[in-house]
Amino acid sequence: MSDELFEDGMIAEGESEQFTLPDGTLVGTGNLRVAGGPTKMLRSFPDELLLDDKEIQYLLKMRSIGTSRAKRRKRMQNQGQIGSCNARMAIGMFYQCQEASGQKHKPLQPEHLYMNINGGSDGGSLLDRGMNRMVSHGCASAGMVPFQSYNRRQAPRIAEADADGMRFRCHEPYALPDGYREYVRAFASASARGWPIGIAWHVGGASMRLANGFCQIGRGPGNHASFIHDSEWIGGEDLVNADLNNSWGPTEDLVYGPKTGGWGDGGFGKIRLQDLFATRRYHVHYVMTSIVDDPKGDNPL
Repeated sequence: MSDELFEDGMIAEGESEQFTLPDGTLVGTGNLRVAGGPTKMLRSFPDELLLDDKEIQYLLKMRSIGTSRAKRRKRMQNQGQIGSCNARMAIGMFYQCQEASGQKHKPLQPEHLYMNINGGSDGGSLLDRGMNRMVSHGCASAGMVPFQSYNRRQAPRIAEADADGMRFRCHEPYALPDGYREYVRAFASASARGWPIGIAWHVGGASMRLANGFCQIGRGPGNHASFIHDSEWIGGEDLVNADLNNSWGPTEDLVYGPKTGGWGDGGFGKIRLQDLFATRRYHVHYVMTSIVDDPKGDNPL
């Protein structure tokens, strides 16, 4: 366990860790938490966006997890061995909103986001910082900073990268509630609408493999960040099972990271809402709904 003091006085707890995938590849985690409990730095998910059971079921049954995975598999990321999971999570969410908006896909360099939210070292970062940075400064295009870099001094074109990042920003995300029933309703409503959800989950050695298609959760406050790209209706108290989009490969294009055997079912794995909610007491989970139009892009009307 390590404590990291950021420039603004915020103390983050946790540490960047490495695990070994079944093919022998080393992968990193690096999801820190705020000392004393989570902060709610962004706006709460509004009641007017909540859906009832029938609406959630109807919207989710209009598509399938398999179809959603096939559409997003080509943008699967691999963060390598550094603790940039929060940055990869935020960029994956950005890609999904980019897809929904009809904007032309533009690969970004998550290391640029990571080096601006980690306090200058490869010690991990906070979900809050990643979301806020994507709102205010965005993330630079692929190739603007080196792969696996984590400090601004490692980027010779950092001023150019900072300016480019302003093109690729998101609008302010919503924070999910901290009560279970309210969390489930907001989560299922957001996922049914097709919005990506940034979450924390705790990984251990067993988490390197799925069990019957589901993520195996370690015991702890949430040392890894990923995002939920879709869900499936199950009813009952939980309403849905979520489908997690990870950042440990396999990639189809080197622009998203090195090609390895990867994790899970092509980079995806189902996860139960009770397992997701277990980290909510330590981390705020966020819903990204839209992105800012790229001023240099071919934006739809």
